Amino acid sequence: MDADKEISKEPLRALIFGSQADQVRQMSDQLTRKKIVVRAVLDEKLLLSRLSEFNPDLIFIEINGVTRSPVEQIVKIVFLWTTNYARKVNKALNSPSARLWTNARVIMYKSDVEGDIANPAGVTITDLDEVLFKCKEIGDIKYIGLYSSWSFYSKIEPLLVADNAH
Repeated sequence: MDADKEISKEPLRALIFGSQADQVRQMSDQLTRKKIVVRAVLDEKLLLSRLSEFNPDLIFIEINGVTRSPVEQIVKIVFLWTTNYARKVNKALNSPSARLWTNARVIMYKSDVEGDIANPAGVTITDLDEVLFKCKEIGDIKYIGLYSSWSFYSKIEPLLVADNAH
């Protein structure tokens, strides 16, 4: 019977937003090996359209990436999308669903950026704690720290267990 539940269960979907193409590919590969469907976004202009067409369960956002907008603004846009999308679907179903409100979990990670790359947003992120605090004020985010290929899955595994409990 438990096997039937596993077969009928939809795989988790993850969207990874980051500016380091090799790292985003590594993360995608690791999640794919764990049977998670993944979409990668390297250009912030495409973030909203990818969210809308993919409707991910997990949204990974690079906290110190090279972006045109400050990361706090990107996080705000993600949470606005999540809320609006949930409302739209709930209205279409004519029934509020707790799953929709808790569906997209936002997870932030830090990249190991080589050298000082000039950020087009004009902001050099020097105090990640302050940025993280501002992002947490916007919505419920989880921060997993510095991305490392050898520890990435172990850092997010507790979050996946929590998602599968829904």
